[in-house]
Amino acid sequence: MKDFNLYLQLLNIGTKVETMFKQDKEFRKRVFSAQFKILLMLYENKGISPSFIVEELQIAKSNVASMCKQLEEKGFVEHTVDDNDHRIIYYSLTKSGEKYINAELKKVGGLMDSKLDEGEQKQLQECLQKSLEIIKKIGEENDVGNN
Repeated sequence: MKDFNLYLQLLNIGTKVETMFKQDKEFRKRVFSAQFKILLMLYENKGISPSFIVEELQIAKSNVASMCKQLEEKGFVEHTVDDNDHRIIYYSLTKSGEKYINAELKKVGGLMDSKLDEGEQKQLQECLQKSLEIIKKIGEENDVGNN
């Protein structure tokens, strides 16, 4: 039962963070939450394929293409074509996209700074990192069990 409660708490945290971003009218004017997730993925990974985004976010490839096109139109994302296979494309952040993500992360960081002291932030970061490791491990175990 303890595992189920932890799972519910993690879902609750994710929902509350997403709600917080959705309520920010300025944020909503610029990008939708799924687009923001794509931008974060591109911030952490240089040059990723649409199939990687599909796999990570569990959304349809056509939706990824549409969202990335919108992000390109806003000047946040650019795509490059593979030199060896012109059917393969990779997305990456533009300088404008990096600037946007840095500003948004700074806002969130400022919010955290105002609510938590340095020790609490470190403790939260360690707990979140451990939670991600556990979730990844569970996912890997499930993948092995399904093969």
